[in-house]
Amino acid sequence: MWRRLMMLAAVAFSMGCAHAAEPVTIRFAAPPGALSLNDIDFSGAFNKQLEGVARIVVLETGNPLAAVRESGADLALIPSGVFANSKASGLALFDSPFQFNNLSDVFHLQHGALGEAILASVSNEGLVGLGYWNVGTRRILGPTKLDLASFKGMKVLTAASPSRQNSLLALGAVPVPIAGGELYAGLSAGVADAAEVTPNFVLAGRLYETKKYLTEQPFVPQVYLVVGNQASWNNYSLQVQSVLAEQIQITAARLNEVVPKRESGALSELKERGVQIVSLSSEDLKSVRASAKTGPLAERDRLAALGLRTMESERAEPIPHNRPLDPVPRPKGKASLFFATDRAMQSNADPNLRFGAKRGGAAYGLMTLDLGGDRPNAGPPEGVRITDINELRSESDFTETLARAVQTTKSKELFIYVHGYNNTFRDAAESAALLLADMKFEGAGLIFSWPSDGVALQYPRDETEEEVSRSTFLSVLNSLRAIDRQRIRRIHLLAHSMGNRVATGALELLALSNPGQRPFLHHLILAAPDIYAARFTLLIPSMKQLAAKTTLYVSSADQALICSQLLHQGPRAGQGGPDRIVSQELDTIDVTRAETISFGATIASYLPPAEIFRWAFYDVCRAGHAYVTHNFSVVSDLHALVTFDASPENRILLEKKTTPSYWYWEMQRAAR
Repeated sequence: MWRRLMMLAAVAFSMGCAHAAEPVTIRFAAPPGALSLNDIDFSGAFNKQLEGVARIVVLETGNPLAAVRESGADLALIPSGVFANSKASGLALFDSPFQFNNLSDVFHLQHGALGEAILASVSNEGLVGLGYWNVGTRRILGPTKLDLASFKGMKVLTAASPSRQNSLLALGAVPVPIAGGELYAGLSAGVADAAEVTPNFVLAGRLYETKKYLTEQPFVPQVYLVVGNQASWNNYSLQVQSVLAEQIQITAARLNEVVPKRESGALSELKERGVQIVSLSSEDLKSVRASAKTGPLAERDRLAALGLRTMESERAEPIPHNRPLDPVPRPKGKASLFFATDRAMQSNADPNLRFGAKRGGAAYGLMTLDLGGDRPNAGPPEGVRITDINELRSESDFTETLARAVQTTKSKELFIYVHGYNNTFRDAAESAALLLADMKFEGAGLIFSWPSDGVALQYPRDETEEEVSRSTFLSVLNSLRAIDRQRIRRIHLLAHSMGNRVATGALELLALSNPGQRPFLHHLILAAPDIYAARFTLLIPSMKQLAAKTTLYVSSADQALICSQLLHQGPRAGQGGPDRIVSQELDTIDVTRAETISFGATIASYLPPAEIFRWAFYDVCRAGHAYVTHNFSVVSDLHALVTFDASPENRILLEKKTTPSYWYWEMQRAAR
């Protein structure tokens, strides 16, 4: 989700937002007491991080949705049930009775592809969905040991939320809307038989004096949405948006740790006060979950229905996930990385934001990165930051400085990385720096960063930009080609995703303009190329002319390329399966078996092809695409290929497969 929020930030920035000269005041509307957790200080953490740049002021109000809609607030914390009858889709899922076992289930769903789509649906209300905060689980406090039959005709005090009331109606209960402060009086006076409340509220409000049975299974999670006013959000600088997005997600993760512990403590204390914690039987749970799957909610809300089916499927047969890897010591401290880019420079002191999404003239330089702390090999790039950027005045200065730097390395080799679509300058730098560290590459690294918007929904714009950047990259290649091989022993080039169009397009131009050119690249590595397959085959002669060895990585689990195939109505060169590209001129490595089918891909399997476009370019259309930097087996194979120049026959994870036209290599998953 953090990634998606960074995309939203880049959308607004690419629209021309300027960094405000004066500190920005962000008005955050929230229900009274909603931000009262002592160890969760969202606004304080934000204000400290952006002191002198922006500050959050909390406005407590009974109607935060109206405040943010009417521009009385810039951000708002809103209960999910408020959106029950709105144009936002799927949020009623969180009010479906007894569907979640605990908050971890809720958190898992929210931070996967389905949660992304549900959160994005608030844009139908003119708002920006920024995150979920789970502040508790609501249970049923009643007079008797509860089972499904006992709900029939039971009057239950609840919030004035249509979706919450519909949840009770689905159980056969009679909802009685009431304000939270009136619950004790209502239960004491016999206005209702039971109440729908959190364990902490039962304890704080002394409701245990009125009723003595509390369900162990959560009735519904208490979910808040953090949303933004669209106009306010678009006016924030990228720096403000980035820190907001980061702090929202940090708070979400912190709540997911703190709240269950608080509820566990409250339940223990309630037991001491005579409250009996009761569980619905497995048969009752199965019955209520089945009725929700086929009930009115499923009929009127496609995303909610999809969520119910997905949860049922995962309960029946859990989706396999990679075993979490223990953090291992990775190189710490600083790493150096050269860059060439045709992104426009921004007037920003933060080097991570120095180059934006707009096109500019060619720029060259050397950056320093902090590689962060311990992480699994091929693990996520958490904590990696660009700490310094030194620009070089000209292409000749760049070439000379680069050549001198390569000479000082152990291998005297250069590794070039060309990123794909949906990458900011910082994204590309992080990916390249960590990949080189994981590969234990002993030469120098260089990224070429073209003006990708860094925004999933800007795929068509990225397609236009990559075409223009081919000539810039051609100039870089010509400069590197001219360097004496005594100074740079070998040059390797790895392109990922749409970056393959930049790289192979430039190589094609170079081959056409120099028909007798001998190979100046040692390894040309094409990972998950988002190129029309028929077009790719026409590029193979230029690859052969300019690279001593060409390796193509493909996968059938690459959801991004499946979406691209649907969009372009033609197969992509990076797809595996029976239509994978095989040729005597390159080594094709199919990594499908080394990949894990993602949660998002599983969700996508429920959708007919026409519906995928509603989800296009969110997690479903990104899943399985970043294996070149995030899959331990693939990174290990790259290490053997580049460091030891090993042929496929001598790389231990590869198994030779023969086809009628030629052979390819199937990668096995490395055991960890």
